[in-house]
Amino acid sequence: MEESPKNAVAHLLKDELGIVVEKVYPIAEFKEENRRGRLDTGECFYVEAESAEFHIKNIELWEAQWFPIAKPPIPIGMSARVVLDLYKRMPNKFLGSG
Repeated sequence: MEESPKNAVAHLLKDELGIVVEKVYPIAEFKEENRRGRLDTGECFYVEAESAEFHIKNIELWEAQWFPIAKPPIPIGMSARVVLDLYKRMPNKFLGSG
């Protein structure tokens, strides 16, 4: 049976960063053209977790870090820009809780 995107978010955060997710809120789905000209579909979630602490368990994520929303790292990928824009437009009920 295939895992839902919502469950996959919680599962991957736990497996890859040791983040224990308490709640997952779907925010939006977006489509964008990748470098090869193919259309990618992404899903954006807001997550409430037990703690903001994380432990990198995968070499692919070695640069993982928290950053101020107003000052993202440079360079930043197109998907990350889309997600940050979605976050900035989120309802206030999310923005005040994290």
